[in-house]
Amino acid sequence: MAVAVFAEVFAAAVVRLAAAAHPEAGEMILSDAEHQKVADAIRRAETSTSGEIYCVLNEADSYYPQVALAWAAAIALLVPYLLWLSGIDIAMLMSPGWKPGHGEDLATIAYHRLGLTYTVLPIALFILTYGFTLVPPVSRLLTPRRVRRQHVHRAALEQFRTRGLSRTANRTGVLIFVSLSDRQAEVVSDEGIYAKVPPETWSDATAAVINGIKRNEIAAGLVDAVECVGALLAEHFPQSADNLNELPDKVVEL
Repeated sequence: MAVAVFAEVFAAAVVRLAAAAHPEAGEMILSDAEHQKVADAIRRAETSTSGEIYCVLNEADSYYPQVALAWAAAIALLVPYLLWLSGIDIAMLMSPGWKPGHGEDLATIAYHRLGLTYTVLPIALFILTYGFTLVPPVSRLLTPRRVRRQHVHRAALEQFRTRGLSRTANRTGVLIFVSLSDRQAEVVSDEGIYAKVPPETWSDATAAVINGIKRNEIAAGLVDAVECVGALLAEHFPQSADNLNELPDKVVEL
């Protein structure tokens, strides 16, 4: 229990240090001009469709504690075993002043070595690995893409519900969700659109966003994605005379 608590405290400190390393945190991701550029693209796209397009840009770092725990446990278990296989004397890791006492027999010395090998060393490795693998760039590198994709999908669904996209009159809301820390994008459509436009159809839109992130042109990537979504919506859900603009035409930053 004490080890788990210490690991959590250490990990929290690592997370705070990682956040402090981003002096731009709290600032706008897009400039006012870029916000306007994306908003104008949404308005243009919606002139040809009854669909409603909404964009959410998430800058917050994603953390995967379950992945960090898996790596920490694996390192803590494997390293002592590999040291044993390689024949490395763990006694070398003890403090320089430690020497077997005159009254200590071989069994006592072996006991000390085993205690260090299978208790102190694994605990230290677990704590250090857990904290290190929570650092966002490291976490992103060590977390399988499938796990990150699932995380982004859940976050997109949460924003879809929170932003009211499921409450449009004809259930024609479409969310373009972007996770900058995971460098992934997700397009979520309401049931009215989902029935005619399968999820894989949005691949060009998500690719446009990701390419924009890679070029460090996030706004341009969003505009390209909005245009892709707008073209598909116009094909299946053309503009109607009684259509209302039910959602704000803007980008929300988290």
